[in-house]
Amino acid sequence: MPSAHSASVDTDLRDGGKTSDRVQDPPRNLFRQSELGAFLRNVRNQRGVTQQTVADAIKWRQPSYAELERGTRSTEDLRVWVAIAATLQLGPEELLRKVWATRGSLPLALPPREDPRHAVLLKLAIEQAGVDDVLLALRASEESANDSG
Repeated sequence: MPSAHSASVDTDLRDGGKTSDRVQDPPRNLFRQSELGAFLRNVRNQRGVTQQTVADAIKWRQPSYAELERGTRSTEDLRVWVAIAATLQLGPEELLRKVWATRGSLPLALPPREDPRHAVLLKLAIEQAGVDDVLLALRASEESANDSG
């Protein structure tokens, strides 16, 4: 019998999409998520915006957005965070910095290879992942294999 901590929950979104959330023990950053949620709630209240207005802007149901403000839900979708920032009249950079600090990371798509930002972002991603040493070791082993062959 599955425990309540490992049950899968499917949630239909208003825009017709579907997500599969895995319910688990509270994440280590739950406290930080609740701080982010409190920040969103405070800004929303200061601006006189309802949860329903924000939920409509991000194409979520109001109870799902309420979970975000409570810190019990999060999302990797940058479009959602940018839409929240716009709805709450926040700079997207300000909110994304807070989200990044709370979550520890956010997914970013690389621009096309010919875009100069591609190489910079790729290098940064490798540094952030801490795989520089692994890549150096692989290159060294490739070079020694080429030297001996």
